[in-house]
Amino acid sequence: SVACQWPEEFVDVSESGAPVLFEGDPAANDVLEGRLGDCFLLAAMSVIAASHPELIRRLFIREALQPGAPVGVRLFVDGEWRIVLVDQRVPVGPTGRPLFGRARQPNLMWVPLLEKAYAKLHGSYEALAGGVVHDALYDLTGGIPSFVDMGDIGAAASDGTLWQEIMSYHRAGYLLGAGTPEGSDSTVARGIAQGHAYAILDVKLVQGHQLLQLRNPWGRTEWNGEWGDAWIRKYGSNSVKRQLK
Repeated sequence: SVACQWPEEFVDVSESGAPVLFEGDPAANDVLEGRLGDCFLLAAMSVIAASHPELIRRLFIREALQPGAPVGVRLFVDGEWRIVLVDQRVPVGPTGRPLFGRARQPNLMWVPLLEKAYAKLHGSYEALAGGVVHDALYDLTGGIPSFVDMGDIGAAASDGTLWQEIMSYHRAGYLLGAGTPEGSDSTVARGIAQGHAYAILDVKLVQGHQLLQLRNPWGRTEWNGEWGDAWIRKYGSNSVKRQLK
């Protein structure tokens, strides 16, 4: 069963504290995707929180969360910032947790309330079931988005041009996301879900290897091949581990 509940109804104050928007700066690992399929939005939240947490804070008109009071969220629409008002109720499943996007720390409300405002802007939660990261980054930052289709750039991928472009974007502080080929996210190949959006948290060249650090908005499953965490723990030298920090 699904019900919309106020934070005071589903947050166990004795365990996690009173509901608040933030405790310290928002972080990428705060963000957990629920049952909605809006990984593109949650990935965008993650990458912004990782490098520019102040931009997440700036989206909210007030940081103080008052019981029963509406929450104002700024979103960039059609070339201008628009304030979207929502109440604090969110869909809660039978487990007593928010059914859709939520924060890893149960009393943090910025994830489900930002998701709710975005759903209201687009007409419904259902309207968020599918999308691309760069569109969400545009709506949350007002920046100018661009998109690279890997199927159209064979030569640039093989001769190093694409890698140099990605590195230059990263060094310049651009917000980066990625998506895997079309398919069902129930299909996971070597830890990478198909038809799924990811946040790119870091870009590094280590001993000639071109590496991207990805974050899955599920908060679980990760690349389990070479240069994954398990591989680094088993085979990585101290020098490699230092370079990856």
